[in-house]
Amino acid sequence: MNTNSNSNINYKDQEIQPINAGELLNYAQMFKNDNYRLIHIGAAKIADKFELTYAFDKDYKYRGIKITLPLDDTSTSTTPELKSISDFFWCAFLYENEIAELFGIKFHGIKIDYKGSFYRTAHKTPFNNPMASRKVDIIRTPKK
Repeated sequence: MNTNSNSNINYKDQEIQPINAGELLNYAQMFKNDNYRLIHIGAAKIADKFELTYAFDKDYKYRGIKITLPLDDTSTSTTPELKSISDFFWCAFLYENEIAELFGIKFHGIKIDYKGSFYRTAHKTPFNNPMASRKVDIIRTPKK
């Protein structure tokens, strides 16, 4: 049995609230003013959209916000864009550079912008690669 003083935490109180991209800076300011810390920014490509989840914590109280963005529309060359929260949470620049390079989402106002040199990858934006969603037939050569 865990005798830690935090053993009575109710994990059912953890919530993730969907917000619009335009509300991101307001929420970041609110969390900063309330002395929350940034835990993580996660990204996923799901069907025809991106989902970004921002996780915050204060006194073991988890709060999350989720933003849904459309995929890059190759017919109009529009790239999903967000404003950086690194003005409020300095460490966000790490997550934002990672997401920019792996998913192709642009962040405006990152405190430290690696401009595509944060990772070395074989393909640009590998988690938003059109080839990743295509069916590929693998031809195996029998061993001799």
